[in-house]
Amino acid sequence: MGREATVTYGQVAAAADAMCSANIRPSSRTVRERLGNTGSMGTINRAGDVAGSNRANGGRNGQRQAGGDWRA
Repeated sequence: MGREATVTYGQVAAAADAMCSANIRPSSRTVRERLGNTGSMGTINRAGDVAGSNRANGGRNGQRQAGGDWRA
């Protein structure tokens, strides 16, 4: 059985939103750094996939890439 995630979707989304608000393009690496280098890249990538598709469907501040993914 896998381990429990140390970061949540909400934490990843909040970090990415804060970066977008500051005109910083979030990537998996920079979001992980903003979270204090905690959480696995896999967890952050999965949360980024969800956050990106939510932005593509609803849009936030116009900050999204083609395909709806916020990651670089």
